Amino acid sequence: MNHSYTLMDFCKLVLKHIFTIIIFALVFGVLLGGYAKVKQSTTYSARRQMVISHNIEKVKAKDKNSVVLADMQMLNTYAKVADDQSVYNKTAKILAHKYHIKMSARSIAKSVEISPVPQTLIMNITASGKSGSKAVRIANATGVAVKDELPNLVDNTGNIKLLSSAVTSDLKSTTGPSAKKYAALGVAAGLFIGLIVVFGRYTIIDSKESKK
Repeated sequence: MNHSYTLMDFCKLVLKHIFTIIIFALVFGVLLGGYAKVKQSTTYSARRQMVISHNIEKVKAKDKNSVVLADMQMLNTYAKVADDQSVYNKTAKILAHKYHIKMSARSIAKSVEISPVPQTLIMNITASGKSGSKAVRIANATGVAVKDELPNLVDNTGNIKLLSSAVTSDLKSTTGPSAKKYAALGVAAGLFIGLIVVFGRYTIIDSKESKK
């Protein structure tokens, strides 16, 4: 005979076994929070910027806006072209000679992102890694490499001006995974599993008793 359970039955069952459910929540919260803590690491990001534009001083006044707009539109192309093996090979050489850092071009490419700043003539070069000082040097070296190599990859690039060098005081960092978020997720999962265990056990016992 099937037994139907009301919301009141469920609430009474939860209250009766509230400590068991809380224990499940705490155990899972501690486990997942501890796991996140063990796996936690910090990634540092350093950024160097450059301006790429054509000299508009010698351009007629009516054509100046169109030249600037054309330069803005080309930034996406410059960013994609700058993501080239020749740029990272040059970066590797600069790192080795100037900073005594040995990195392969492939490793540098994985740690660097080159992207335009929308509606500007500015291009960002962002380097990320576990070492803040190393990220700064990669960003600066890549900036020099892009300035040197981009004119060889794209005709009539225009003037490339590197802005201030990346410095450690401007580093951005992200730490993850978040122990608090994992702990909260663990508590939620523990509550859910605790409810399933308690209700499952109750229905099994109730089913056996009803068969007697």
